[in-house]
Amino acid sequence: MTHTIRFFFLAFLLTTCSLTLNDVNAQTDVVAFWGFQNNFDFADGADGPNMQDHLADVDNTINGNANLQTFLGDAADLDDNGGSGFRSYTSPVSGMTFGPTRTVKWDDLAGPGGDFSIAGQTLFVVDFNDGLGPMSGEDFGNDALVYITLDGTGFQDFQFRFDIEGTPFDPDPPTDPVTGLPEEPLSFLPDEVDVFYRTTGPGGTWFRALNNFDLTFEDFDSTNPENQAGDTGGYIPLNAALNDAAQIEIIFSDFDSDGNGEMELDNIEIVANVIPASSFLLGDVDQNEVVNFADIAPFIALLQNGAFLEEADINEDGVVDFADISPFIDLLTAQ
Repeated sequence: MTHTIRFFFLAFLLTTCSLTLNDVNAQTDVVAFWGFQNNFDFADGADGPNMQDHLADVDNTINGNANLQTFLGDAADLDDNGGSGFRSYTSPVSGMTFGPTRTVKWDDLAGPGGDFSIAGQTLFVVDFNDGLGPMSGEDFGNDALVYITLDGTGFQDFQFRFDIEGTPFDPDPPTDPVTGLPEEPLSFLPDEVDVFYRTTGPGGTWFRALNNFDLTFEDFDSTNPENQAGDTGGYIPLNAALNDAAQIEIIFSDFDSDGNGEMELDNIEIVANVIPASSFLLGDVDQNEVVNFADIAPFIALLQNGAFLEEADINEDGVVDFADISPFIDLLTAQ
């Protein structure tokens, strides 16, 4: 049968088919994980830096350059070699278990000192999601802060989690001037966190994703009055704006409005779903995920106007032409 005869045969072909795409189950993967190894040490003979950079212990980003930076305006209170790990962790996603090693540690959550900066920039455009829109000239202050950068290409539906340990109460409460007795100690527990993100690079807008998000702490242990452990209470979803973004920046800040307490973080994990590789259904020219009689008219239109569509290139030679007619008819009649 010639191409011409088969071309006209398309107009009368009534056979339908039931070939459909299978649903693809999303695969969740660990994008980056920081467990902080035993040998990290930023000591420089003085107070050490007020910014410490940590490459991820597990890094599945496309460029393998996920980085976590800890910050405090006062370098003397950002511990040079962290604290002792306070718990092991098994990732529900990867199944990997990490024993207690080191943590990142702030001996005091509050400044003083200079404000947090990125490449020397301390003022940013920030949308606090309070209805006022982006505000220019905003800073992130000089208190304890975590700054994460990573390439999110190929991932969607990001989530995060971490473990935390903090000082429950002021270990040295002030004395009441009247009674001469210690005043009721303030709670120094870092029981909240704000989360910000940016995907548009320098000069872009930061968005506050979470405001005063409550962290989950274990019951206070009176035998260990200086420490109380907690976590995020599971994985916490991040904004869809991070999906497949090549330049993701995340900030954790404002852990405790009272300040002055000690804090350690450990087992910081970011997970996401892997974006399925693009796929197409050969012969599905109207792109409704079914090959049937409805694909004939758009197939003929492509032949007439010389356009290209991957689904219509039945013989897969890089062009849509009369050579695709016979295999197209064969594909339809085979169903």
